[in-house]
This record gives sequence, structure tokens and C-alpha cells, in this order.
Amino acid sequence: MPLNISSENGQILTLGRIIVDNVKPFGEFESSVKSGKGYYNVNTQDVQIIKLSDDIDESKTKVAVNGVEMKYGYNADSKTITFTLEKSPAHGHPWSGHDIRVTLVDTAGNEYSLDEVNNVYVGHWFHRFWIFFIMGVLAIIVGGLAWWKPWKKKKSN
Repeated sequence: MPLNISSENGQILTLGRIIVDNVKPFGEFESSVKSGKGYYNVNTQDVQIIKLSDDIDESKTKVAVNGVEMKYGYNADSKTITFTLEKSPAHGHPWSGHDIRVTLVDTAGNEYSLDEVNNVYVGHWFHRFWIFFIMGVLAIIVGGLAWWKPWKKKKSN
């Protein structure tokens, strides 16, 4: 709604716009983005926030991955925000995925933070779980040695 002022000669001047709105903006991550989710055999993954409310303020809305604010694309027509996750930083640790935090701000200044999504992994499947393979091989070797040693002693007696 415009804020108008009239002068003595009858002219109406528009000073600016006032937006009165106390409804918080909303949106949600696309269904494939969940805590603990892995995107395997890729180096990057595009992520979308969908079903955005109208009048999102692109300059004040923030997308942070691992605590670092990042660039994103906003499409007002399709009501989406799109950003790209790079390969996860610490390979070999299943708990080392990306943490994503999104704060939506509308043109009236209302804020809404989407539920944070944690541990979204991007990279090769083996790089994420290699430590479990190593532990499994060691368990087989130790178990085999533990089984083989008693038999060896019994046969030599």
C-alpha cells in the first residue's frame, strides 16, 4: 500500500510503500533432502527449497551450509530457492555431511527458519563408509585368528 501525502496545490506525492504483514514466510526442503541422506557418486548436488510464500526478500534471506553463508538462486515465478552442495569436506567419516540452515525473510521483515537439515553427504559411497570396511576386515582377521589358534594347539597335543 503506498503512503501518499498531499500538498497545498492538490498534488499527491508518493513517499514510499508501507507493507503491513505479520504472517511469517514459509517454505520447505524438497522431499529428497533429509538429515543423514547421501547423494553418492556425484561431486555436486542441487538442492531446492519449494512451496515458498509470496514476497520473499532475496537480499535478506540466508542460506548457510556448515555455518558459511552461500549464494543461491531465487525464482519468484516457481517459488523456489536453489543452491548447490559441493563434495562433503571430510571423507571417511560417516558423520561428516553438510549441515544446512535456511532463514527466509519476506519484504515486510518477517523471518522464519526452516528446520535445520544435518549430515547431508555428497560424494562417493565408499569414501563415506571405508572405515566400516576396514573394521569389518579387521574383525574377520581377529576372529579367524582366535578360531584358528585353539585348533592349532589341540592338534599339536
